[in-house]
Amino acid sequence: MKTTQIINWRKVSIALSGNPEGVRSTYSGKKYKDEVDELVNFAESWLERNSKAGSAGQKENKTGTPDDAD
Repeated sequence: MKTTQIINWRKVSIALSGNPEGVRSTYSGKKYKDEVDELVNFAESWLERNSKAGSAGQKENKTGTPDDAD
């Protein structure tokens, strides 16, 4: 699972900018860069500590395909 998949970007955007479209998972702006980087770093460390998928970063479902396959 990617770190950006566990973050509700719409809520983050509303909290930071007041606009639900202001900050997306692919955000590359300068205004909220520090806040977004801090959140992503926190989510990465949380996911590493709490992921049941281990170091592989993903867990296979019963069909044998990764859960995060789209």
